Amino acid sequence: MTESTPAKKLTIEDIRKRRAKRAADIEAQREAQLVADYQAIESNEDELGPSNVSVVELNAFAPGLPAAFAVKVMPPAASKRYHDRLKPQQGRGGQIKPVDAIGAVEEVGAVCLVYPPAGETREALLAARPNLLAQAGGESIKLAEGRAESEGKE
Repeated sequence: MTESTPAKKLTIEDIRKRRAKRAADIEAQREAQLVADYQAIESNEDELGPSNVSVVELNAFAPGLPAAFAVKVMPPAASKRYHDRLKPQQGRGGQIKPVDAIGAVEEVGAVCLVYPPAGETREALLAARPNLLAQAGGESIKLAEGRAESEGKE
């Protein structure tokens, strides 16, 4: 039999160094992904105009997924549908049905999400970040409101 050497006992400093290296590696991957994301988003800005596109960098990064998403300002039809969805509706027996504000915002997000484009990458990102459509919708609504304010509308 051979004697095994005792394993080195880890210290908190060893663990902190290992975690810091892992975080630095992930941040380098995130930065590389952001470069690719912004390059792709530039085509949306060229098509729609830079003031009509808003970019949101995600707080959490998963390798293989975008590190940012982009939305366009919501078109008038989406704006009308959003406002209609927020109006109280009368149900059976004259009762007022609850308003699904989150569903309305998610619908705006689905219409206005321009990056990542529709396809497997978008589906994977939405699966990994289930609240992303609501965040995208909120961002698009803010973008539309900003345009209205800058044009002196209310």
